[in-house]
Amino acid sequence: MAPAACAVASPVIKEDPSYRQEISRTAKKLQNNLNREQQNFNFNSLVGQQLICVISLGRSAFYTRRDWLRRVIMVTKQHSAQLERFKKTLESEHQLLIADLAMALNTIDTDNSRNVLATIKSLSCDDLVELLADEECPEVNRTLKRLRAVDASLCQTELGLYGFCADCEKPIELEMLQRDATVQRCYACDQIHRHVLKNNKRILL
Repeated sequence: MAPAACAVASPVIKEDPSYRQEISRTAKKLQNNLNREQQNFNFNSLVGQQLICVISLGRSAFYTRRDWLRRVIMVTKQHSAQLERFKKTLESEHQLLIADLAMALNTIDTDNSRNVLATIKSLSCDDLVELLADEECPEVNRTLKRLRAVDASLCQTELGLYGFCADCEKPIELEMLQRDATVQRCYACDQIHRHVLKNNKRILL
């Protein structure tokens, strides 16, 4: 005979002064880390806002220490998973661009292109740009331009700077990074940048 099911009442979380003090200290420490090392906690606006919400809830002492820390861990794991996904996307595109560049160099068939092609897999992005600077093939130039953007973003992931606007240093919107993993500006700064470029073109014309 199966045991009878029994209802378990949800525990009422009482305000504990020791929890409040400990949570307050931990929240303050996390906030300092957030300010000092934004790349660890404020990868983008979504994760950043979640963490700030968790800190605020923790300070209100409505969560037990264990529940609150569990939420902090969940947010930081989400940040790590997102960063890893973007890194893999960039690495995959980097490999495809090297293959595209090799195909473009095959069509040129010059001494320089053959020399580069022979060692293309061992050359860094900067080396490729320098060695192919005099090539006038549009396809090579387009591929190199994109390769530089991808390589710069990969370097940023290693330095902990990926996902931050180059102008205002605020987190770039997640939707923008999903559209183009190499984007360097947040939406607001990107609009300003486009407006300035448009006006400069009008002046030149």
